[in-house]
Formats: sequence, structure tokens, C-alpha cells
Amino acid sequence: PGMLHTMSPPGLLPQYSSWSLVCLGPSSLYSHNIGLQEQPGFISGANFLLPWDVTVKLEHSGHLPPLWEGKRPPGIKNKKTFKDGTQFTVKVFIGVEYECHRGHRFIASGPDSVLKANMGIVKESANRVASNDMPLYF
Repeated sequence: PGMLHTMSPPGLLPQYSSWSLVCLGPSSLYSHNIGLQEQPGFISGANFLLPWDVTVKLEHSGHLPPLWEGKRPPGIKNKKTFKDGTQFTVKVFIGVEYECHRGHRFIASGPDSVLKANMGIVKESANRVASNDMPLYF
């Protein structure tokens, strides 16, 4: 709520203008090898999102929701069962985008550095972005 996304009605103003959700969907929408597509103005090698492994714990009376019963939810690799629920790791891709006054765009890999992918290989993770305050101006 309050965040613009692809299903927002036209003309809706964001409640929090400093954040936006560009896309939410299956992992097939983003290519690790190519980066962001159909997004003009990116500096070469700075159009990739940073991978972030997030641990998720389901708390549904010790079993998976009806949609997932009898099978492992998609994207779950490391499944560990505990007394009070199921814990697993999902890969999330995030990016903090900046743009200069000339329209050059780039993703930051931390509060003080520009992401540089070499031939489509991103060696960094989103831990620095997720665990630090990112500047409004870089």
C-alpha cells in the first residue's frame, strides 16, 4: 500500500516518493547474464540488480499453505523444518538506482560505490545496500 507498481491506476501519486516497486514476479523476468532490459541510459555494466539471499520462516501451524501442500514451493532450495514452522532461503534481486543530470543511470552496490559487472558477472551481493543507509545524492 502506498507504493507505485505495475498494477497501480494511472495518475496515482505515491505515498512514499523515495521508494518504488518496479516489478514483482517470477525469477524468469530478470536475467542474471543480461541485466535490466528495455531501460535506456544505463552506464555499461551498471544495469544489474544485486542478489540477496533472504531467510523466510513460514508460521502456518507447522505446515505449508494449501497451495504448496505436498510439494516444495518454487524457488526453495534449502528447506529446514523446525517445531514452529518451515524455514527456507529465497533469492531476491534489488537495486538502488541513481541518475545524473545528463541522464546516465547506474545501480549502486553500496553507499559509496557504483556497481560494475564484468561480462554479466556480478560478484557482489545486496548485503551492503540492505544493511546501510543509502544516500539520496551520490
